[in-house]
Amino acid sequence: MAYANIAEVEVCLQDCLKYCEKNPGSVYCLEFGDRLKTVIADLKSSRTSSDLHYSSWRRERGADKRSWKKVALLLREAQNELKKVDAVGYPDRRVMYWDSELLEAAARGMMKYLSAHREDIDFAADYVARFEQQIGGALTEDDDSEQAYQTYQNHIGARRDAMADATFLITDMRSAMRRDLGVDNPEYQSIRWTWALSPDEPVL
Repeated sequence: MAYANIAEVEVCLQDCLKYCEKNPGSVYCLEFGDRLKTVIADLKSSRTSSDLHYSSWRRERGADKRSWKKVALLLREAQNELKKVDAVGYPDRRVMYWDSELLEAAARGMMKYLSAHREDIDFAADYVARFEQQIGGALTEDDDSEQAYQTYQNHIGARRDAMADATFLITDMRSAMRRDLGVDNPEYQSIRWTWALSPDEPVL
């Protein structure tokens, strides 16, 4: 299937619709009219839906990153507190929040260290509890982000299908009108045809 810009496709579909509104008795509108209305409705619906779910996924992704940033800040805070009391053997590597797998491993390593030193480090238990809360929240955001992404991908699939239906319709209607009327006919010229779909001149 030839590549077609969605903006060009939408313009062409609207021109086809206007043509049929002006020429309801046209053989082309009788043949393609119902299909045209369905294609326009499906394309609009799928585009609106996919845009909405894309925005939702981006919001969830942002919340996901913010949650892991809190874990990274807590890890650094714990490292600084341990340094103040001259603790030894604790995980001292600085990990950035965008590498969530590495960060989770580092945070759990810190939890393990603090749990083993509850008796001799007075703030250890408090930090273990805070890590449990922050990591749990971040993992929940991970799940929400992944679910939002999968939903977005499903709607992208519907949008691709609607776009394919639109391009097939334009190709069929254009080919029929050109065959019967010729490219110089005013009715044919009244529609801004999508350049890449059944072009009047061969595409090189």
